Amino acid sequence: MISMKIAYFDCSRGISGNRIIGALLDSKVPIEFFQSIIHQLLPEEIYQIDYQKIHQADQRCTYFDVLLPPYDPTLSFDQRPKRNLFDIIALIRRSDLNETIKTKSIEIFHRLGHAEAEAHRCAIENIDFHENGAIDTIIDIVCSVAGLHYLNIESVIKCRIWND
Repeated sequence: MISMKIAYFDCSRGISGNRIIGALLDSKVPIEFFQSIIHQLLPEEIYQIDYQKIHQADQRCTYFDVLLPPYDPTLSFDQRPKRNLFDIIALIRRSDLNETIKTKSIEIFHRLGHAEAEAHRCAIENIDFHENGAIDTIIDIVCSVAGLHYLNIESVIKCRIWND
């Protein structure tokens, strides 16, 4: 008999990187593991991790967030730091992360880049990840991949995401 470790995400009320990492913490991935992943990815970045048990939709779960210094309020939206797909891939590649985590994280950013390019009807090279290029999004995606790897999850199943 062949067995496979599967993660199931109930996305009926939405999904986010913070929720995924919170669920991974609830699944016994230690917070120190995520701290190590963030440090390997962004050794020079200043950040704090906020995680705590909360009640949401009649369920007890873990809230996770990465707190970063705010943008300079004098900068306009166009002046804020942006990253394109290749900047993000370079950031991940030069990290000290496990090769499997790097590969899967880059794969996700490729998919996201193609979706953004299609939505904006332009070449993937011309996509600047505004909100998706933000450090917290990069942390959410890479830590989610790393947490699933830590638990030896081989496949992820999700329910339908409802769009009202």
